[in-house]
Amino acid sequence: MCSLPLLPLSLLLALGLALSARADDDNLAGAPSGPWRRLFLDDAHVARQSGLQRVFHPARKHPGNPIVRKTEPWEGFGPYVHGTVFRDGERLRMWYFIYSGRYMTAYAESSDGLTWVKPKLGLCEFKGSKDNNLILADEKVTALALNLSVVKRPWVSDPACRYIAFFNSLAPGPLRQASALSPDGIHWTISQDALKGFSSGDEMRVFCDPYERRYVATCKCDKARRGRAVRVATSADGLTWQKLNAGEPVVYSLETGKQAHQIYNMAVFPYQGRYVGLPNTYHAGWPDHDPPVKDGELAEGEKDTPTTGEIEIAWSRDLTTWQRPPGAGQCPFIPLGPSGAFDCGMVMGVANAPVVMGDELWFYYGGWDGPHRSTTRNAAIGLATLRLDGFASLAADAEGWLITPPESFTQPGVTINAKVHPGGQIVAELLDEDERPVPGFDRSQCQPFTGDSVRHQLTWRDAQRLPPDARLKLRFSLRKAELYSYMPP
Repeated sequence: MCSLPLLPLSLLLALGLALSARADDDNLAGAPSGPWRRLFLDDAHVARQSGLQRVFHPARKHPGNPIVRKTEPWEGFGPYVHGTVFRDGERLRMWYFIYSGRYMTAYAESSDGLTWVKPKLGLCEFKGSKDNNLILADEKVTALALNLSVVKRPWVSDPACRYIAFFNSLAPGPLRQASALSPDGIHWTISQDALKGFSSGDEMRVFCDPYERRYVATCKCDKARRGRAVRVATSADGLTWQKLNAGEPVVYSLETGKQAHQIYNMAVFPYQGRYVGLPNTYHAGWPDHDPPVKDGELAEGEKDTPTTGEIEIAWSRDLTTWQRPPGAGQCPFIPLGPSGAFDCGMVMGVANAPVVMGDELWFYYGGWDGPHRSTTRNAAIGLATLRLDGFASLAADAEGWLITPPESFTQPGVTINAKVHPGGQIVAELLDEDERPVPGFDRSQCQPFTGDSVRHQLTWRDAQRLPPDARLKLRFSLRKAELYSYMPP
């Protein structure tokens, strides 16, 4: 079995392991205090518009799916993701889960995000051999190591504590939330200290929030007549936690007729000044009475309902008030696969955050070939991709325009993420507070954009110097085009 040292996390935290003001350089989140790209998930950056339609875009499944398959005897019914994938130097690293008589954590890495290697680590015993890629699999310490959230902390001075992991554990006794520290993400020191101030069901995710310099956990809970839901807790040191919203759910299901859509779990990641969530919708009925609900009642409530799962999208600026697209529950971000596909039964679980690969966001997710109630389903890990900032766009089939709220301009120019269809274009102009074009910056002076780019700079011919600290509005004019985001200079 694994040899895992046990040290109090409180002692290690006393050595200076609380979150530092120096946040990791995260190209998903952007700089902790901005500037951030302006997205079109909602109207926060739209003062007025005409002739445009907001379109929410699903991620595209990779044609080579599944990316990670069962290849080893200890992987049981197959690998799935309820944890972490991130870039670490020149490689991508993945901590994933398997079940082979008990839940265990395994590790893989990749140089291109498509071909994954499962190194033989020699750490944990499986059927008399340590020739495997298992970590944190000591039955006496982490008999149920679910939802492993790994955070790399380059701001920590002690290299032995560069990585922290949060997970659910059943060792010893009932389900509890636990943590561990590591110098490399492979060799872990399990904490003896309980995480104080919050609890969770068997689903839990933790991420580092660079905007507020804290850890954030999304936890599984139940809500009357809506089934499973998600609540949020935060911590400055990873040990003592405070529940937001008085511990009440902040993301819960939408009931549509007789079919309940519960939220089984939700990964959240900071993205350009806000928080993007990936709620895992569980299509299953729920007993129609207030909690607590017994296990037998859960099974009865789910009878004759699909018990399938899909990934949706949500977003928030404060982790308490969340928005979801119109028709939530009917517009999945990562939907079920077609009949016979590896993910035709459930898309259940997605990595805590996507990986930026070139001009795309890569989302790794768990796919199952049977529903939750099936006892013979198998799992594998799939990949879905999205253009950078591609969650939603404002689109014009013919002609349309939008005016933004006032922005601070220090120099002329604006960077756009956009796609223009044949015969179309995008131009922009700068407007004063009365929405009059600034001389030299009207649409006739703008160099039209007619391509497809995630970072094209719109400029104006013969542009004049702007007044210092100018507060100006932008008017974008679109023809047969889609605008995903923009960024003032």
